[in-house]
Amino acid sequence: MEETLAHCAVRSSFDMKASLILAFTHSSRTAQILAKHKPRCPILVVTPNSWVANTTLLHRGTFSMIVGSLVSSSTLLQKVIHEANQRQLRGHFDAIQVKP
Repeated sequence: MEETLAHCAVRSSFDMKASLILAFTHSSRTAQILAKHKPRCPILVVTPNSWVANTTLLHRGTFSMIVGSLVSSSTLLQKVIHEANQRQLRGHFDAIQVKP
């Protein structure tokens, strides 16, 4: 199931010409599977775990961001998009593919 979702997320990023894929995760498995499909755009892995953040850097095209919690909220997504802009991972009006 994870493999199919990752494949669809990467495929969608190609179709949308997305400049960034966001992956919210508690493990590095999500980043590993997404990177395996070799998207054109970078993958920003958002995690509350510093070990996972460091591990994801081993995978192609991944960057990590540590947050306090992955509890779903609009402020979390705004914070992540702001961080992506600060790191210049995307343009202000570019499409983003979010993988849950």
